[in-house]
Amino acid sequence: MVLLHGKNGRKEDLLPVAERYIALGFTCLLIDLPCHGESKIETLYYGTKDYEQHYVDEVLEDASQYISLDKPLAMWGISLGGAFAIRNVAHSKYSFDSMILVSTFDRLDHVLKGKSINLFGKTLGILLYEGLDKSLALFYDFEPHFVNSAQIAEELELPIYMVHGKRDELIGYKQGQNLFEHFASTTKTFYLDEDGNHHNILITKHQFYKESGLFLFGTI
Repeated sequence: MVLLHGKNGRKEDLLPVAERYIALGFTCLLIDLPCHGESKIETLYYGTKDYEQHYVDEVLEDASQYISLDKPLAMWGISLGGAFAIRNVAHSKYSFDSMILVSTFDRLDHVLKGKSINLFGKTLGILLYEGLDKSLALFYDFEPHFVNSAQIAEELELPIYMVHGKRDELIGYKQGQNLFEHFASTTKTFYLDEDGNHHNILITKHQFYKESGLFLFGTI
């Protein structure tokens, strides 16, 4: 299982998560995403650049020198890590058997615009977002609307398990539901945590680890 952390995080953040899946018998690979942790890449493009879309493949190539990859392969990602997970599965030369997504957005522009509106109100928030959008394109050659996970999901048929917090104010749960509905997979589960938000989703009292583990074993 490859585990991908969220924005402003690092691979070590997922050690407690990895423990749960290791107890189920999985070998877990934890990766620092670009511009995070010990990564020497200084700019983040949310998985839109070619090298970002093959980021996991490079790690698996290296890992194959030490462990066998001739076994079921799962992807796990939270928030930003979920967006990376989707793109890397879509572009990987490896065949992933299943994917777990936590608090993952459908489109980045929806997240940024929503956050701007929540902070500054509808009129000013939209104006500020439009200014941000133009600045990112001008100075960083980056356009948020190209980070469209829902569009990529339409091409993915592997089994999907998703969990989202109903009280998530950063990435609204309806964005997660929209992403879920776009997956082409016929084997997929969406769990809405009534008490979960973007920061406590992995520690609220629900059956996420048990249910996601059973889901994974059911796809092997």
